[in-house]
Amino acid sequence: MDRKDLITKKALLAIAFTGGLLIPQLPALSDPSNEAPDALISRVANTADIKPEMRACSLLQMAWNYSDGYGQEAAKTAASPVINGWAKHPLATAHWESGLSSFAEEFCDDERSEKRKIAKGKASRENTALASMAIHKALTDLDQSSSAFSKIVLYFIASRLCQKIGDTEGLNKCFRVLEPVERSCKQDPAADEETAKALSVILNAQAYGVIPLHIPARPLSAPNAEKLESPATEVTEQTFKECEKLRLRAAAITDRLPATNDLRRRAHRDLVIWYMQMGKPELAERQKQVLFELVGVNDDSILYPQSIMCGQVAWWHPEKVEVGGACGMG
Repeated sequence: MDRKDLITKKALLAIAFTGGLLIPQLPALSDPSNEAPDALISRVANTADIKPEMRACSLLQMAWNYSDGYGQEAAKTAASPVINGWAKHPLATAHWESGLSSFAEEFCDDERSEKRKIAKGKASRENTALASMAIHKALTDLDQSSSAFSKIVLYFIASRLCQKIGDTEGLNKCFRVLEPVERSCKQDPAADEETAKALSVILNAQAYGVIPLHIPARPLSAPNAEKLESPATEVTEQTFKECEKLRLRAAAITDRLPATNDLRRRAHRDLVIWYMQMGKPELAERQKQVLFELVGVNDDSILYPQSIMCGQVAWWHPEKVEVGGACGMG
């Protein structure tokens, strides 16, 4: 393998780390060293030059695998981005927030996920102990993180894992962090953006667990309702209302941000798309009018961003965005 191929491979692996966050898909990567499970957990937790929230993310992935009865191979796959340094790649950082959102969604859809049912088994007492060890190492890493967004989302995932394996000590620590965040967000009309973003990710992930529908950022072709994904199975009115309540709560949190805030605008834009996916055009139209008022543009084209150079997009522009220069030229 030449240097160019090696760089390409590392870039793809970095995207895999943040885009899918290595949800276990067997066969997992092998490790000829046959490293003991507890030693592998410690090595991930102690890897230098990796952001603590990224170490914590891999550790929680490992804990998730152990709690579901997966073997050591799946744990090694979850550990790979950290111990092999892929988490330091610029693409990993660039796609971190979207990747973390995907992780939260897949985690909340755990019971339905066909990917995880392939080899899921009953967790042994040893696997439960390993899951607990990985969770507590992750919480220690999160205490060192300066990213409020990452801490809140990952503490949420850790709390659900603690509930799953019956780790009361870990669960209490998670609640000590999460409860003040939730309480302050309810009381403070001017929520900070990082907290609002994290809470909206959690609520939308829980909604995804009720009705698993991916909301596309942009279409592969001209946008119209027929090209959007629809629910895989019939949705009852009760299920719809349960999911809608979570998504509206998420949007209500972002509505405390300024009208010009992109997160707030995206929340209402995503509701438009979700209602379209659910076959609710009247409700989609209501959210569209909210979005138009926020953006100051009455044009359906702003529902989808325009592609510009280097994989970037431009939102809220009804007219064609002209970009000077070329990718890589600064």
